[in-house]
Amino acid sequence: MILELLHIQKKIRNKPILNDVSISIQKGSIHGLVGPDGAGKTTLIRIATGLMKFNSGSIRFNGQTSENYFSDIGYMPQSYGLYLDLTVEENIQFYSDIHGINRDEAKKRSDQLLKFSKLSDFKKRPTGKLSGGMYKKLALVTVLIHRPKLLILDEPTNGVDPVSRKEFWELIHQFVSEGISCLISTPYVEEISKCHTITMLSEGNVVYNGPASEFPTQPHSATVTSPSKNVKTNVVHIQNLVKTFGNFVAVNRISFSVNSSEIFGFLGANGAGKTTTIRILCGIMPPTHADHATVLGIDLLKNHELVKSHIGYMSQKFSLYHDLTARENLEFYGGLYGLRDHGKKYLNDKIDTVSELTGLHDVFNELVGYLPAGIKQRLSLACAIIHEPRIVFLDEPTAGVDIKTRHNFWNLIRMLKENGTTIFVTTHYMDEAESCDRVAIMHMGNIVALDTIPALKHQYFKDSSHKNPTLEDVFFEAIIQSGEQPT
Repeated sequence: MILELLHIQKKIRNKPILNDVSISIQKGSIHGLVGPDGAGKTTLIRIATGLMKFNSGSIRFNGQTSENYFSDIGYMPQSYGLYLDLTVEENIQFYSDIHGINRDEAKKRSDQLLKFSKLSDFKKRPTGKLSGGMYKKLALVTVLIHRPKLLILDEPTNGVDPVSRKEFWELIHQFVSEGISCLISTPYVEEISKCHTITMLSEGNVVYNGPASEFPTQPHSATVTSPSKNVKTNVVHIQNLVKTFGNFVAVNRISFSVNSSEIFGFLGANGAGKTTTIRILCGIMPPTHADHATVLGIDLLKNHELVKSHIGYMSQKFSLYHDLTARENLEFYGGLYGLRDHGKKYLNDKIDTVSELTGLHDVFNELVGYLPAGIKQRLSLACAIIHEPRIVFLDEPTAGVDIKTRHNFWNLIRMLKENGTTIFVTTHYMDEAESCDRVAIMHMGNIVALDTIPALKHQYFKDSSHKNPTLEDVFFEAIIQSGEQPT
């Protein structure tokens, strides 16, 4: 075993955080760590890296009980400290110097890692101008520069698009094949199968510890009701929509429609044009050109700002006021949507209705700044739907929250659909996208695929030996067949 954490107990302010936790990581393997927010994953990782002391238990590294193994670890926390004003190669050189690597060896190692990570052509680029996926790969390169025996990665792909996640995992498997071991926490269900073994924590306790192949995953698609086959009316109708910024074409003549009471998924890598499209549909910015562009019958070419009061919009970063209570936030947004004009009782009734739906009554008087991420997420949704819009736009609403919280959030989305609300959602989580009635896959400003998920699987794999393709398989095949390789 490369690392053994044995009977670890940890308390913070007399509150148990980890209860008799034991995990063992085999040499040359990937060990996944999963669980909801507050389960103790990051605490366990910090103990493993020596950043946090524990109350009782022991740690063995390479079969030895020692506290001098930390130089053999490469640690990448959730917020990794690269210097944005330095170039790619300058950041690598900085971390090489920290580890005391001589310049010749550092240059040789840097060139090798840049080649593996496909960053060689970007070594002169300022780090602050890298995409999210490239930033993550550079962080991994700096962690690997001193040839650690064990990688410890805390949710390294969180918030990264599927293309970048795939490339990141290819890097991990490449280095593991060369003898490096890896402990990695992840919020993505589909990443569990990329590990050899899994430990799941819940409230500081181990609830599963064994092979990843036997881990009882419960993807969202297992509980999804079949999409309605009834004819629906269009609430969004787009023909040849274009958005340019100077000479850059962000959205390139895309066409699609969204039916009433459906969940419409909008998928694509970072920079594909998803958020730009959503902002146009929400009236935040006008299109450059369109043959036809309406949301709820409102012409986006003539009155794009008019649509704002008729839709619900939840952006990637929750737009909540942290110095107000949960109820005060709901009152504020209710006022913005004109609910106060109908009287105080009308506003209170709307607040009660949306709070019952989202389960917020118990935190009404809590300051938002002290609420957990999952509750902030539900409150943000409640603020977006308090005026009962016919369509809600959700731009990566579950980014950065744990698997259980995401599952509960999607139960809310399905309830909204059953109540007749149309949902337009972007997500990087393929297990979530399986819950959609239809999905569109966007790449480099173009829609390269659009249909129900079963139809897309049949379209791209009907003549293939691949018997059980996933939506992730469809995603990459659609991009490849569009003529642009995912890089």
